[in-house]
Amino acid sequence: MRVIAGTHKGRPFAAPSGRDTRPTTDRVREAIFSAVISELDTLEEVRVCDAFAGSGAFGIESISRGAEHVAFFERDKKTALLVKNNLKTLDMDNKGAVSSCDTLKSPSIVAGQGPYNLLFLDPPYKISSGEIANFLMHLRDAGALSNRAMVVYEHAAHTEVEPIAAEFSVIKEKKYGDTLVSYLRYNEASV
Repeated sequence: MRVIAGTHKGRPFAAPSGRDTRPTTDRVREAIFSAVISELDTLEEVRVCDAFAGSGAFGIESISRGAEHVAFFERDKKTALLVKNNLKTLDMDNKGAVSSCDTLKSPSIVAGQGPYNLLFLDPPYKISSGEIANFLMHLRDAGALSNRAMVVYEHAAHTEVEPIAAEFSVIKEKKYGDTLVSYLRYNEASV
């Protein structure tokens, strides 16, 4: 894998081996970041949550594009170590923190590193959008989301995003093969 743009453009980083992960392709990552930049204008001073980190591609790309800080969460200890090594290799370890925990079972750990302006949610497809909704509600209740935070949720194209709460609105969706990316916006004033 490689960094697509920003200060580390073209630099390679490792991805976990095996069939348990499905790294997002460069083409889809580029499209996702184009949509994010279109909504946020810049990633400077943005605090990011890479909730199901895998290789850490979304967080690494965010740092390269100017994010202030990225919190990476990965339940597999070997993969979490891989993310730490990727950050060190890319000289990004001062901009990121890696936690080895199950995001859905440890939402308080995730919330504790907020508030976030941008969240990347790329869970295994077997995780339901209802579980993701509960996770986002926990972050909301814990004050871990900044107002107008953007959520990028990558999921199987055949699943729909379950309604979360009035504060979360789907602002756009884009299909890439069997993957659907839903972009949500959190607006605490909608309560």
